[in-house]
Amino acid sequence: MLVKYKELLGECYDFSCGEGWNDILDRLFAAIVALPGAENTHVETVKEKWGLLRIYIDTGSDVVYDLIDQAERESAETCEYCGAKDGVTTSGSWLKTLCPNCRKA
Repeated sequence: MLVKYKELLGECYDFSCGEGWNDILDRLFAAIVALPGAENTHVETVKEKWGLLRIYIDTGSDVVYDLIDQAERESAETCEYCGAKDGVTTSGSWLKTLCPNCRKA
């Protein structure tokens, strides 16, 4: 995925989140690079925070920020480990969004 979005990601090559969110990120990055002026937007950080996906950029249009908000909301229902769409954010000392199967493991 990193090679496809080299211009968008620049120096951001280390994602601090599970592979289950890769599909969300792939769709988000594809949508961003398809926008006019996308060459001015660069992703700075991709990570899990408080059980949800977080994407930080240097600058972007309102449309870009809306796309990021949508991706972050989708992560609240997607297992961070396997990508199943029945993810639930766990409570406790460390928050994670996991499906029932990954929660058991």
